[in-house]
Amino acid sequence: MSQKKNLPYVSDHTLNKADPEAIVYRDADGNLIRLTEADFASREEYEKWKAWSDEDYAEIEKGDRQYYAHKRPLFDQDCPTPSVEEVFFGRSERRQRESEEEKIVAAFLKQLTPIQRRRFIMYFGQRMTLKEIARIEGVGFPRIEESIDQCRKKASIFICKLSVNEGVKMRDFFVLGERGQNPPQNLEN
Repeated sequence: MSQKKNLPYVSDHTLNKADPEAIVYRDADGNLIRLTEADFASREEYEKWKAWSDEDYAEIEKGDRQYYAHKRPLFDQDCPTPSVEEVFFGRSERRQRESEEEKIVAAFLKQLTPIQRRRFIMYFGQRMTLKEIARIEGVGFPRIEESIDQCRKKASIFICKLSVNEGVKMRDFFVLGERGQNPPQNLEN
């Protein structure tokens, strides 16, 4: 009987199958043990136990795969179930935040001319390209680009005034220069 220590972890089944000259297993301390034909009374006895160990390890590994394919410990989950309080207060806070954002967007849209408002909504709200807007409105690309730039300038001034007057940080809410990942809903109200 020989021992090997500190090998990288490989399943017992893989180790046992990979070594046709021995029965390989781990002891309680994690040390690998190899039982060879010399450790048995006869070749037949060794072959009987080698076949049994291969089958046993295969069944254990199959059972482990089935268990872990259907069951995951809680600490291993990507998204544990939130508490009732987190759901209720989270939704309530999110609704309140969305309502405040909609009011801010509505106040900003009132400062735009009707043409700027329409183009702003198409570009930021509907995520249309400048070329698409130009084609729809029947004007040249430079006019749409200039209109959106004017909207950005007005938005920048609006946000600065809002930040100063109300102490609101708008950087995360409204990104000038690019369309946000989640544009506010109901831009037309």
